[in-house]
Amino acid sequence: MINCIRGWNNDPDNHRSKVTVSIEMEKPRRSNLDLLVDGVDVVFVGKDFARFLGHGSARDVIDALKRSHPGPYTIICPWGSSDTIAMDECGRWYSQRTYPPEVIRDSLGAGDTFVAGCIFKLAQNEPLQTVLDFASRLAGQKLAHYGFDGP
Repeated sequence: MINCIRGWNNDPDNHRSKVTVSIEMEKPRRSNLDLLVDGVDVVFVGKDFARFLGHGSARDVIDALKRSHPGPYTIICPWGSSDTIAMDECGRWYSQRTYPPEVIRDSLGAGDTFVAGCIFKLAQNEPLQTVLDFASRLAGQKLAHYGFDGP
């Protein structure tokens, strides 16, 4: 599928409608590394996957993945209640604090909410720091509510 998207993106007739490819490496499976191929634009790395690879921090796993799988992709690693760390396609580091509510009612889906918030803002061509801030705030709001129905 990524090859088809790469073909679309490389066609000069499609220069205004580039498809962005994002992948999420969340579950602790070594086969996730096979997803890091040419043509991927954004990589989300989960804390469980990072620990599975033997890394104790977001910065460590990002650094290791960028060394073992170099390429012009953005990599974002939310680390639960700790800061989210990211590196853009040019190698610039970013850090984003979390915004937990006073009372956490339901954490199920908070990571998916974070990823959705990132994709939403990336699609609007927002700067990466803005993307991370929005997604962190959105995930924090999700934590304050049961399910996905909101208040």
